Amino acid sequence: MKLETTLMGLSLKNPFVIGANPWTGKISKLKELEAAGASAIVLPSLFEEKIHLEKFQYHESMHAFDDLHAEMVTQHPDTEYAGAEIYLHFLKQAKTALNIPVFASLNALTLDAWIHYAKKIEEAGADGLELNLYHTAKDPKRSSQDIEQEQLQIVQQLHSEIKIPISVKLSPFYTNTLHFIQRLEKIGVDGYVLFNRFFEEEIDTDREVLTFPLRFSHGTEYTHAMKTIGLLYGSVKGNLVAASGLHTSESIIQVLLAGASAVQLVSLVHKKSPKALETLIEEVSQWMDRKGYGSLEAFRGKLSKQNLRDPYAFEREQYIDLLLKGKIL
Repeated sequence: MKLETTLMGLSLKNPFVIGANPWTGKISKLKELEAAGASAIVLPSLFEEKIHLEKFQYHESMHAFDDLHAEMVTQHPDTEYAGAEIYLHFLKQAKTALNIPVFASLNALTLDAWIHYAKKIEEAGADGLELNLYHTAKDPKRSSQDIEQEQLQIVQQLHSEIKIPISVKLSPFYTNTLHFIQRLEKIGVDGYVLFNRFFEEEIDTDREVLTFPLRFSHGTEYTHAMKTIGLLYGSVKGNLVAASGLHTSESIIQVLLAGASAVQLVSLVHKKSPKALETLIEEVSQWMDRKGYGSLEAFRGKLSKQNLRDPYAFEREQYIDLLLKGKIL
């Protein structure tokens, strides 16, 4: 079976990409994932906030004992925190260690920082850059239009400043994701990753403090991405990538039928092992064989809105139909 696909202008041996996560921050794990069949990997995100925090902690530790003795100025030489250089060095290591595309991931705060780090990532040799667009609603005076316009400005500027392909990893919280992606299309974005998962607060009622537990996906979250991809397929040039909740070959086949060019896996390899990837690839290949599909392109998008007889298949009318017929899944 031919599982080859194209992502952000690059040819991949299959649609199985490993999304940004702690495992992609270790060379040994990257090699395991490549050996298991991963066609590309996304490094953990470079967070501007994390760099600022680490820099503050670094300077605190360096000067913690400056006043230990009256004559003492400092115990350490005046050095600067390496910051993003650590990330860039690891990116170069990953490129040397692997034979598959290596994408960087970026999450910054200001336009200047987005541009600065993106250029550094390009110089370090990344095959592409995944932008994490995220906004926490804190100010009731800011409109959704203002927020989206600010994000579009960031993407527009980055697109004009760097030459490597750009994908945008979106949250599922836009009022109209389809409209926002169409605006990104006009800029020339190369791919859309649907959707991002965030660390969400909980309150520990015993200690009465906020906590941020690490939650893996459960295996059902992919349906929102599947619907969005099914609606967009054929109307955008950028590749559509499904992310979150893809734990089985069944769910992966569904998003491919909807029109995805690739999938990003994270929780599955954490819960099991990189070997689980081999099983998924084999199961998708077996399904293709049973169905008589010789390539991914033979069925990709077959069940998108563009290719379905029922123009309302991905829309609310199906929900109304379900209610009228009284079907319960």
